[in-house]
Amino acid sequence: MKFDCGSGIGVVRSDETILLNQWNHVTLYRHRWDAWLQLNNGKHIQGRSKGLFSRITFREPLFIGGPGNTTGLDEKLPVTRGLRGCIRHLEVNDHVYKFALDPSGEAIKGFGIGTFLYRF
Repeated sequence: MKFDCGSGIGVVRSDETILLNQWNHVTLYRHRWDAWLQLNNGKHIQGRSKGLFSRITFREPLFIGGPGNTTGLDEKLPVTRGLRGCIRHLEVNDHVYKFALDPSGEAIKGFGIGTFLYRF
């Protein structure tokens, strides 16, 4: 996980292995400069961002899986490609997000949003 409150990037990386062709459970927590990450109920990995700023304010829509519209921020954001995979469940601050496009859901726009069919 990479995060930047405006004055320096914080990186938290797990040593746990992502399970291919299976659902993985990722828990992220951030409060001010501190963050932790847990993959598939493994150990908590802690990290901290740099600098004086401790808050992240979203004035634009939040893009999940990619950088979204980052005009003017390309040199500051270390994102070169988006998520390759599926998100089945997203919960932030006790709010479960509905991925369907408006009006039935909370997505403003998306690419490839639909039912994920898989076999094991």
